[in-house]
Amino acid sequence: MKKNEILDFILKYIYVFILIIIVIIPAIINIVLYYITHFEKTITIKDKYTRYRRYGSNYNIVDENNTIYQVGNVWFKMNFDRAEDYNKLEKGKKYKVKGYGIRLPMLDTYKKIYYVF
Repeated sequence: MKKNEILDFILKYIYVFILIIIVIIPAIINIVLYYITHFEKTITIKDKYTRYRRYGSNYNIVDENNTIYQVGNVWFKMNFDRAEDYNKLEKGKKYKVKGYGIRLPMLDTYKKIYYVF
């Protein structure tokens, strides 16, 4: 093999490795997190607000215990109706919700609600 062929071969595997790190591992972590932390409970909405970000918005709600949840989609369950779920919610009312996740302040992550009854 020539030096260029060896370098191309190595670069090909580096690109595949980077793809795995950027796409596949976070997807697997998200699915595992769903199955480990899944919850279904009744909450009373104390407040709701939209947090505007550079590339989109986050729909957040606060329950009576001051727990912050993010209303979101679950791509691996083909659930893409976060805007509709957020609009259903009214302050002061009780709702049964399904969600998953953990709160990690350093990573700016919240428990995620993906279904509102």
